Amino acid sequence: MLGAGGFIGSHLVQKVLETSDYEISAFDINTSRIEKFKGNKRFTCFQGDIFKETDYIREQVAACDVVLPFAGVAMPAFYLTKPLWTFELDFEQNLKVVRMCQKYKKRVIFPSTSEVYGLANENTLLEDESPLVTGPVGKMRWIYSCSKQMIDRVITAYNVEKGLQYTLFRPFNWIGPRTFNHTVHIRHTSQGRNKTCRRRLTAKEFYVDRGRYRRINVNPEESQRAGRLENLQHRQSQ
Repeated sequence: MLGAGGFIGSHLVQKVLETSDYEISAFDINTSRIEKFKGNKRFTCFQGDIFKETDYIREQVAACDVVLPFAGVAMPAFYLTKPLWTFELDFEQNLKVVRMCQKYKKRVIFPSTSEVYGLANENTLLEDESPLVTGPVGKMRWIYSCSKQMIDRVITAYNVEKGLQYTLFRPFNWIGPRTFNHTVHIRHTSQGRNKTCRRRLTAKEFYVDRGRYRRINVNPEESQRAGRLENLQHRQSQ
């Protein structure tokens, strides 16, 4: 799990260790959120930079059954001030990992983003039907959306041409503890909070760990498909 010390990664590490017998090989440049798991025999952690630790990452991809590349930029301020770094991390470095997954025949579970829908003028966003509309080239905030959209397309193309096993998921408005600076941030599509996912997923926030905790149920039969893309947002009913 790359980016295991981030918001999504740290919660998933905890959940996997608590509810399964999987072993986790974690990697992140900042491991402060997952230090507490180091006493678990099924958890190993390596602190490093994804740009520099290619050989280590390759070894771990080859050894593991499933790869979760969660390393990436997810802060709008960086899209504006560090657009090249945003592209290099979100696209180039993750493409490196995806290619390793293809080489070693590993399943990849990859986090897309609701940002890919951009300016899509629809009230209901469908994974396989809704257009992905971005703004002018000169507006740097769109480099994140385009980078994530392109890696989604490349992963899908690897499935079509070479049989890469994958799952893509698109978080909508996930909030909770362990966000940056221990504050709550709400991430939403550029059209505002009125966009929804399919299947009546109309609530505006997905609370993680505390408060109104809800989840998406994934059909076990669907999860066995070679390629899968899911919008993830909680249902209105508990």
